[in-house]
Amino acid sequence: MAEAVRQPLRPFFIGQAHVADATESARFVSVLFRMGLAQMYDARAVANVLLQFAANEGIALSNLKLQKLLYLAHGRLLTSEGRPLVKGGFEAWAYGPVSRTAYHAFKQYESMAINGPALRFDPVKRTYENIDVEIDQSAVFAIEEVVQKFGRWPEFDLVEFTHKPGTPWRQTMDNAELSANVGMIIDDDLIRREFEAKNEFELENG
Repeated sequence: MAEAVRQPLRPFFIGQAHVADATESARFVSVLFRMGLAQMYDARAVANVLLQFAANEGIALSNLKLQKLLYLAHGRLLTSEGRPLVKGGFEAWAYGPVSRTAYHAFKQYESMAINGPALRFDPVKRTYENIDVEIDQSAVFAIEEVVQKFGRWPEFDLVEFTHKPGTPWRQTMDNAELSANVGMIIDDDLIRREFEAKNEFELENG
């Protein structure tokens, strides 16, 4: 566990993402989200935090595996606090849920292990720069929990896990055969209900 995550009363950094203090609005984020005020985060910044936690555990991540862990962290925050983690949500692709933004940030690695953070392109300076985004600690805890519980699963076990009958991915794929879904977006309400019903985070691999 990253020691810095537990430090109270001051901001700190994990990878390239600025993580806000633990005393922030954990009790109020669901209300704030319903009011349109709670923060969702750039998928690249969330991915950078996830990659840092994985590196701390000695876990190498491909883009495929990163996508599955990112999705699970998104679902975890939806169930624990009633708010999504990642801006733009997830799409139903052939190998499971995918954040398009995060996918394109790491697609140059293809199937290889990712060995650096996502960067953003500044069109004015014509340079790539760090993505410095504040992430509240409740969100960081969700990311950390996912890495600890699922980070050592083989990537295709994670693919199979998200492909099971009745999962949000499967329902989205099946529904698309009956009615159009531009972008194949997986509805966050569907993710939340499925995670709550099956208590995904009590599962163990094997």
